[in-house]
Amino acid sequence: MKRKSLLIVLLTVALLISVRSVNAGQILGRRTAELASVQVQSSKPGTFSKISPAGGSIQAASVTLSWGISSGATSYEYCIDKVKGTSCDSKWVKVGYNQSVNVTGLKLGKTFYWTVRARNSSGKIKSDNGVWWNFKVTSSNPYPALPSPTPTSTPYP
Repeated sequence: MKRKSLLIVLLTVALLISVRSVNAGQILGRRTAELASVQVQSSKPGTFSKISPAGGSIQAASVTLSWGISSGATSYEYCIDKVKGTSCDSKWVKVGYNQSVNVTGLKLGKTFYWTVRARNSSGKIKSDNGVWWNFKVTSSNPYPALPSPTPTSTPYP
């Protein structure tokens, strides 16, 4: 009989604890949801700048575009255009959270315009307040090859 009574008491206590936990969880759940809704950021990513290639530079047919961090960004996209302007006439290319990308196959003798934008669930923002940079592709290697030294005989005394 003692065991049965002890078991009933333990089950009753466990039931009371679980009921109070559920009620407290509902109260805390509501309060937590209220706090979370206040703390959720509902703003676009922060301003940021491109790093390279700099505007007006000479580049090879393969170029690495790079940019700084935008606070609050969850991803980046870049655009390379052949037309000077303020909108992307080609297409925005997604690069995830990477802050650089290697672009290959650019045509020699052409000038390209580029920018990058940061995104999050609240919107997007272009780098450098929307200013596009340009570069010109002049060769597969924009740096001329250095001449090789010509071997000469050195007289020994």
